[in-house]
Amino acid sequence: MTDYERWSELSDREEVGESLTAEELSFLAIQSERLPAARAETRLLEAFAAFADGDDAFDERAAFLANRAVATVLAAPRSSSVIRRFAPVAGAALALAAGFAVWVGTRATSPVATGAASGGVLEVATGQVEANGVSVVRGAALALGSDVAVTSGVACVALEPTIHACLPAGARLRIISLGAPGRRVELLAGHVDVALFPLPAGQRFSVVANGTWSTAFGTAFTVALSPDGSVQTVVHEGKVRVGTEETGSLVLVHQVGVDRAGDVTVTPLVDHAPTETSDWKELGVVAGRSIEDAMPVAANAPEASAPAADSPAAPPLADPASSPAVVAKPAHHAAVAEVTEAATAVADAPSATELLARARQSLREQRWADAASAYGELVSSFPASAEAHTVLVPLAGLEIDRLGQPTRGLALLDQYLSSGGPLDVEARLAKIRAYRSLGDTAHERATIDEFLTAHPKSLEAESLRTRLATLNQGQ
Repeated sequence: MTDYERWSELSDREEVGESLTAEELSFLAIQSERLPAARAETRLLEAFAAFADGDDAFDERAAFLANRAVATVLAAPRSSSVIRRFAPVAGAALALAAGFAVWVGTRATSPVATGAASGGVLEVATGQVEANGVSVVRGAALALGSDVAVTSGVACVALEPTIHACLPAGARLRIISLGAPGRRVELLAGHVDVALFPLPAGQRFSVVANGTWSTAFGTAFTVALSPDGSVQTVVHEGKVRVGTEETGSLVLVHQVGVDRAGDVTVTPLVDHAPTETSDWKELGVVAGRSIEDAMPVAANAPEASAPAADSPAAPPLADPASSPAVVAKPAHHAAVAEVTEAATAVADAPSATELLARARQSLREQRWADAASAYGELVSSFPASAEAHTVLVPLAGLEIDRLGQPTRGLALLDQYLSSGGPLDVEARLAKIRAYRSLGDTAHERATIDEFLTAHPKSLEAESLRTRLATLNQGQ
């Protein structure tokens, strides 16, 4: 059985709810990124899944076409040539997907479906909302170029079926571009909360405020335009690039990026309470998912009002009147509160299985930092478990390939290889990638030698011998 065949089998078992071992889950995580066929199949299934709307006949049609597309992929020759041959195969499968998308367009009758194609739809209006100076009500279509202003209450706009934005009183938003690779809205005043499911490869969504671009591919975040012109981006899930249209600083989950005249400062999100506004809570409702639970502030964490001397304080959200006040706990209640919070944390602590599932879901949605966080929590919470040992390899892969931390990845791989396990091949390959990323040719050469000695008949052996010859020539 090839790696791709095993990946397909494990994916099918997982989809029907069968419990997988830690080693099997790690294998899925690694091969989902390593194998071109697996990556393409996963993206294709996700694209079809986005069309499902709960209508039995509709979903049955979607499932039928998805199965046809995947069957086309599975019919590819089971050999190393699948990499070269996959492009035309994927093209045929995606043609089916395109045909299905056209069919979807002929039956799109809901306000959200029809409105999102040419602009957006006002899906929540708890107070007074205007579009281009004219009062509008829930269900109104908002054309591209519309200026949406919230006078009172909360407004939420379905920009597309999987992209939602909510605004509080005092906020203004202009809808610039939707349904294209570079989707964009412009924040003119106040703040906006956004939740979007992962976009197809090569596509993105941006909130632009005072020239600052906050660009995401599948995440949840808040952008606030302050009176002084600075822009604050709070990342609740995933990661967001903050800066210009094409470049910027990466702001990860539970971090705040503040852009002051092109100078972006990234700091930890110490206190979540100011972000838990009524519009943020409404966003979870319209997005149809739990976006994020508030994280308790650690007992030894610095106060939000007292940042480190070399880190400028992040400004409050642009409309603090809509945010609940942060009330300090009386000193004589501190001990009771600490015990209560500790007990709650223990009761709510996820199991190893739950952490594995959380990591797997984050990988599906390409939320790499969240996946690494779940793996890291598993290692620290269950250090003696078999799961903690196994996930060292996919965690290292994320550090090396996705998060730009090859040195950290190497430490994890050495920890895994010191006692060994079924992911020896993957661990050694990851070490080679790490040294190559660091530009350490001496250690890369030695690690390739070790790999070829341990696994001389591996599928990667030929390409590694070619790489080794290149390195030797450069000595």
